[in-house]
Amino acid sequence: MGDVNQNGNAATTEFFSEVARESEEFTNDYSELDDFAEFAFTSGTTSFPKGAAITRRALYLMGLEVSERLGLSGSDVLLEYRNYNWLSSQTLMILPSLVAGSTLVLGRRFSRSRYPEWLKKKKITISAGVPTVINILVNDPVALHRDDVPDLRFITSSSAPLAVESQQAFENLYGIPIMQMAGMTEAGFMLGTPSAARKLGSAGPACRFKVVTFLDENHKPLPRGEVGEMVVSGESMALGYLQRDKTIKAFPAEGFHTGDLGYMDNDGYVFITGRLKDLIIKGGVNISPVEVTNRIIAHPAVKEAATIGIPDPIYGENIGAFVVLKDGPVITKQDIVEHCRETLASFKVPAQVHFVAGIPKTERGKVAKDSLLDLLSKVEHENPAGLDGRGH
Repeated sequence: MGDVNQNGNAATTEFFSEVARESEEFTNDYSELDDFAEFAFTSGTTSFPKGAAITRRALYLMGLEVSERLGLSGSDVLLEYRNYNWLSSQTLMILPSLVAGSTLVLGRRFSRSRYPEWLKKKKITISAGVPTVINILVNDPVALHRDDVPDLRFITSSSAPLAVESQQAFENLYGIPIMQMAGMTEAGFMLGTPSAARKLGSAGPACRFKVVTFLDENHKPLPRGEVGEMVVSGESMALGYLQRDKTIKAFPAEGFHTGDLGYMDNDGYVFITGRLKDLIIKGGVNISPVEVTNRIIAHPAVKEAATIGIPDPIYGENIGAFVVLKDGPVITKQDIVEHCRETLASFKVPAQVHFVAGIPKTERGKVAKDSLLDLLSKVEHENPAGLDGRGH
């Protein structure tokens, strides 16, 4: 296991040396496989954080299935720089490296300027990634190309949806492939893209110890290709949520309802189309914010974007878009609307567009929806309608 500091060099204090000094002698008997290994807490993006109860068996299988999906071996060198208390870091890089005997390099935090040197000096073969980092590298390029890092197999992307346009822009710019993964605290990684057989826009088939199904609003299984809520079950899952009285509230027998909307194609690849709770219900019609956001991001002048439902006296809810522009030619809010009209149905075109300095995010890189609503109240005074019109 390696450790890099902000200069990209070996840290002055070795990780295991610190552990040795701080640890007391361990005298307890070993736990059983079905004893709890940890309580992993959710990020609390839309509600109070919940503690997912994970057994030693499930945690091991989470590491094993990702190790297999990434095709890890003892010759791999993995780079992880995200928070190490996230289950995502543990089950994507840390545990899989232990399962496969790979080398693990730990960065204290992501550094745009030092990232290329980390990859080169440490001869990284697989690097962790999140959409925020990928977008940073697209919007503010660094001196890096696949030819400079011949050992690098690919960069992963997880923790939040990655727009197809962002993935294509990154790969065209750097020549480095991105492998999408999808997971959550309650289940570890549910989906993973096989490096030799990826499909653009898909997070891949279900991991080895997972069963993924899609259900309709009546909780009935849907056929391949039809959009519904993703439900996941299997051996490599948390058992349920820790309650205040120290009991565990088990997940439903049919599996954990992820809140993700999507479908599975005939090859078993899963495509996530949005979030059930994030749906904008405009006059009784369901609209996925992800679809609208992805279209806005495709505009060459747009650096970043987010879409949420906003109160509307007629429709109940309408579409509000927050846009961060790149440096360059000035565009108007109406330019964004016309760009959306080119491919989106008229009822999916934003009713309000607000140009902002940045999109508020949680520490895990997800859009902070509550903060966006607060931001909305601050920017609305500039133009209460957001646009000259209602976007329909």
